[in-house]
Amino acid sequence: MGQEPLNKKAYQIIKDWIVQYQLKPGSLISGKQLAESLGMSQTPVREALAILEHEHLIDSVAKKGYRIKAQGIHEIGNLYDVRIAVEVMAAEKAAISMSPRDHERLANVIDQFPDLIALDNKAQFLELEQRFHIIIMEAAGNPRLSEIGRDILARIWMVQKIVFFNSKHWGESLKQHEGIAHLLKANDSDRAAALMKQHLEWGKELILERMADKDDYMASVITGHPEVQMDFGG
Repeated sequence: MGQEPLNKKAYQIIKDWIVQYQLKPGSLISGKQLAESLGMSQTPVREALAILEHEHLIDSVAKKGYRIKAQGIHEIGNLYDVRIAVEVMAAEKAAISMSPRDHERLANVIDQFPDLIALDNKAQFLELEQRFHIIIMEAAGNPRLSEIGRDILARIWMVQKIVFFNSKHWGESLKQHEGIAHLLKANDSDRAAALMKQHLEWGKELILERMADKDDYMASVITGHPEVQMDFGG
């Protein structure tokens, strides 16, 4: 297998830095600085930045480079609406097409949640929460649907974390995941899709409520107004 093209590698690394908030919303970046950080020439980096601008993750700023786009409450709401549509469809299809191995993978994820809640391990809980949803999308048997869903999950990674930073929501999240897995195992496509929709709408409501709080430090980072820096580590 040939080596990954440099522009694709640069694109993935820079995108990861953006969606994981290592590059803060509102901050300026330049192709030259990024090329130096990545140990590449500026050509593949410029190509990567062009793709990221097309994806609305950055904006071009004349004579300065690029600015990392902040995610406003309306944009997050729109992303969540698309996520709900994609994952409800995935749950409906997966209930029919999931293999025993897929069900085993879901059960393994769910089995790890209680220990993570007890340990207050935010980062690992969120990683497994996303893995749960990815397993279902992959099991739906539609690669394009899975690709779209993964991209949305990447873009709202830190936004989800502002809710799961508060562990009082973890128990309810676990209960909902268990319910979805049970309905998928029963091949109940209608109820699995309905519970998936309920689960994601619950998450959307929590996130938008917190982002609307002007005194919330973590929400201020998401929207590009980090008056107070917070530690987002696990």
